[in-house]
Amino acid sequence: MAAIAGLAFLAIYILHIPFPLIILAAGLAGWAGSRAAPELFQSAVHGNAKADAHGVVDQMFERGDLAHAEPSLRRAAGIIAVWLPVWLGPVAVLWAALGSDSVWTQIGSFFSLMDWHGIEPDLPLLSSIDRRAAVLAAVAMFAMFRLKLEMLPTLAVCGLAGMVLSALG
Repeated sequence: MAAIAGLAFLAIYILHIPFPLIILAAGLAGWAGSRAAPELFQSAVHGNAKADAHGVVDQMFERGDLAHAEPSLRRAAGIIAVWLPVWLGPVAVLWAALGSDSVWTQIGSFFSLMDWHGIEPDLPLLSSIDRRAAVLAAVAMFAMFRLKLEMLPTLAVCGLAGMVLSALG
């Protein structure tokens, strides 16, 4: 594993290989390595603990202890109804009290807004957020946590998808 990390470092900084290609190569190397030599690709455990096939959270889901955390539209709507005003409320108060030209309103807007559906604020930091990468990250999380797909194949597919999306522009 340390050798793969070292090779990835050299590939990025010395050979200037694109990051999605490195992720794809690392995912494929991990996947192939776990099939060819599984003892070299096992995850580490702390102290005298034994490796567990299922993590604590997985066991809690299996027992039904986390039924309250199952996603639903009602729960999502409730979370949005509570936390969206908490997130944007202070900016709205600043805007109402000080106006849109206030430096405090502009700072609050800067840290509260992101590129949503093509409405892009003219902010240099936020323009560096790649919507395609954010979508790939969300798909990868969904695939691993909801569909229970393995991490290495998911990383390999996302690396390949990132290369294709980068090539397409």
